[in-house]
Amino acid sequence: AWVLRGRALGELRRWKAAMSDLNQAVKVAPRFALANAWRGRAKQLRGDFAGACLDFQAAARKEAASSWAVDERGTVRFQRKSVNKPGQTGQAYLRRLAIPSAWIWVWKAEAEFMRGRFRRAEADCDKALEIHKQDADALVWRGAARIELKRCEAALNDLDRAVELKPGYARALLFRGHCHERAGRLAEGRDDYKLAQRCDD
Repeated sequence: AWVLRGRALGELRRWKAAMSDLNQAVKVAPRFALANAWRGRAKQLRGDFAGACLDFQAAARKEAASSWAVDERGTVRFQRKSVNKPGQTGQAYLRRLAIPSAWIWVWKAEAEFMRGRFRRAEADCDKALEIHKQDADALVWRGAARIELKRCEAALNDLDRAVELKPGYARALLFRGHCHERAGRLAEGRDDYKLAQRCDD
């Protein structure tokens, strides 16, 4: 309940109340990865990128230590065999949430990028893409990191794929335009900027 209310308050930009609820969620459910993930997102949106990275790292660590299994869609689900543990009921299993773990790594990558830690951002996107190969956001932030690491061709591959997966994705088009400019392809860069502007309207 604390997480859901904190998330809703964050979406309303009521940061003080959101952080109060999310801090409470982390306190009362210290092993619940989602509490750290949403608190990290709130910190990130407020510009606290270092604090966000710490929460995302904690969320990923808690998730890895729990009884969740990654499926092919990039979500993490409670293993059915755990239902048979003593004291574990089928009803408790049904109450478990499917957590899309890939986005924890994508959010962390975005925060690392904002801190100028481009290699870490790339590595976090690699982790997201191991879980969910079709994650357009992971491809965009990995592409953005690779631009800053002066690996324009690899960046273009990621950004092209992101646009294929999500046509009209303005952020992918903006980064791709920037990448074309860096590579000296000014006409292609201008075309992508124009497309991004139309998609953003």
